Amino acid sequence: MRQTRRQARLFLFLSIILAAIAFLLGAQFLSQAEATGPVIVAAKDLAPYTVLTSSDVTVAQWPVNALPPNRYSRPEEVVGKTLLGPLAQGQAIMPQNLGETASQKTGPLATALTELKEPRMRALTLSFSAADALGGQIRPGDRVDIIATIPFENEPVTRTILEQVLVLRTSGGEGGFLDSGGNVQITLAVPAEAAQYLVFAQQQGKLVLMLNPYQTEMIRPRIVNPERMRQAMETEVPVR
Repeated sequence: MRQTRRQARLFLFLSIILAAIAFLLGAQFLSQAEATGPVIVAAKDLAPYTVLTSSDVTVAQWPVNALPPNRYSRPEEVVGKTLLGPLAQGQAIMPQNLGETASQKTGPLATALTELKEPRMRALTLSFSAADALGGQIRPGDRVDIIATIPFENEPVTRTILEQVLVLRTSGGEGGFLDSGGNVQITLAVPAEAAQYLVFAQQQGKLVLMLNPYQTEMIRPRIVNPERMRQAMETEVPVR
């Protein structure tokens, strides 16, 4: 009888210990599940090369076990910096998403060019009709090929003169990316030595843009100067 009582007391004691352990583990789990930390996220969909303002970002509370490393937790840590790529609403803003802080001396376009780490790249703005620029639907961050059509001996000749050119900025009215004249101004990142040839080609004929798919690596564009272009045109099949 005594042995049975001892066993019952031991069983009761062990049950109490196990229940206490389960309670402590459960409380710890709930504490971790309920604990949150601040993360700076996009307050709305943001385009590449946006200079962030306080209205572009917001503070979200994420579970501690989901907090990304190297996150920003205060708006002042990101306001004034330039966004290097697009961000969706609610997406965390990370250091790799940002360029240097823009200032009165260094604007967003200069920052974007600097982040390309290509000292010979320049920003050049050209005007395109809707038909020559995919209906004005080209966006900052897109990459395009540039096709030139230039008269040669009274015959129009067409060839691609630059490939995978980065679009830095587009402009237009509130109704879209076209201005009141049906044109769109597109700022491109081009090699310095190519800028004059693009201007030449647009003045002598016209330029058309072709959109590249995403996730294409930037390559050094092939540059065709006016003299080489004229020589090449002699062997080109004219576009009639």
